[in-house]
Amino acid sequence: MREQSFGLFKQKFRTAQLDNGSKHSVLIKAIHKEYAPGCLPGFEPIYIDNGNGSRIIDSEKEILRSAGVVFELNDRLPDLFFWSEELDALWIFDAVTTDGEVDYARQQGFIAFAKINGKNRTGLQLLI
Repeated sequence: MREQSFGLFKQKFRTAQLDNGSKHSVLIKAIHKEYAPGCLPGFEPIYIDNGNGSRIIDSEKEILRSAGVVFELNDRLPDLFFWSEELDALWIFDAVTTDGEVDYARQQGFIAFAKINGKNRTGLQLLI
């Protein structure tokens, strides 16, 4: 089931419109295609929000569930999740394209989310 879920994700992602012209979209694409593969060997993308920040659809929920990640209605959504099956570790990316302050409560929400989902090995990066 897990392989099937990741296959669906990869197919969905290949067909996604990644570069909608916004700085945010360009940064998300760079994290996914350039930064993460070189810096996170063994990690696979399991969620990428390059849309309007709407809630996760059912097919995405299934992919996340296969990695042991479950979202509740009020959980904060990052821009990207990468997961290592071997380590059962989660890496969370939040792409920031403004020069404002970093949202500490948002960071803490991601860390708490990972712990609730049993991911004791978690990385969080805010990339600007």
